[in-house]
Amino acid sequence: MSDKMMVIVNKTTGHVLAAATRRSEPETAAAIEDLVDDGLEINDPESGDRWLTVDPEQMEVKVVDYDENVLIRPRAYQLQDDVPVLLALSISTISLSSSELSISFTFPTGETPPIWIQLENGARDERIVLTEAAATAAPHKFAQQFNVGNAYEILALVGFNTPLTTKLTVS
Repeated sequence: MSDKMMVIVNKTTGHVLAAATRRSEPETAAAIEDLVDDGLEINDPESGDRWLTVDPEQMEVKVVDYDENVLIRPRAYQLQDDVPVLLALSISTISLSSSELSISFTFPTGETPPIWIQLENGARDERIVLTEAAATAAPHKFAQQFNVGNAYEILALVGFNTPLTTKLTVS
């Protein structure tokens, strides 16, 4: 087996979304479309049902040193300087109202973590991606119009924090 592996990461935050190995040494990373076609399906952590689909434009493939732990639990890691780092912090809360999304999290002093959030409604006909290159405070608020009563599956990625998947209804 190769001493390298490929990881699919979110372009904004560097969170690892999936990992794969090959028999041969990957000289260069594969094209994202070759691995995920129209998108990477994220499953409900409890039921395993399809949750939402991340578009290929939101991801990239990197070649990193082989690490069995990353292969087993890829979403517990974030690339920092092209090295998978185990995430230790957790997103505190996320909430939706008709005019904003608010997210609370912790981050190391002096750091400005990137934020990437995708919301997808149950009918799969509405997909919203919210990004912030460098958050300076938490909670962080995104001004966005949502219809009261709409329910969304959410994948939230914040630098230095483990990913959060949840389902919320706009109140």
